Amino acid sequence: MLDVGDSVFGLVRTSPDGMETVYVLINVSDQEQDVQLDVAVSANSGNPADLISGRPLSAQDGQIRLRLAPYQAMWIKI
Repeated sequence: MLDVGDSVFGLVRTSPDGMETVYVLINVSDQEQDVQLDVAVSANSGNPADLISGRPLSAQDGQIRLRLAPYQAMWIKI
């Protein structure tokens, strides 16, 4: 489980070979929530993206900053 605040449920899953990581974030409130993820993005991992929407994301200084809409879910592949 990830500690991303009281209103966001978060967990991280890594493939058995350690090559892929997915962060799952679910806003369980009726309010927008700002989330900051500390991630390790390497040259081999490609660009982070939300698997649900297909939207590319950017990591700066090892962090991804997001704003989740009420009840929004994201699956972020690193």
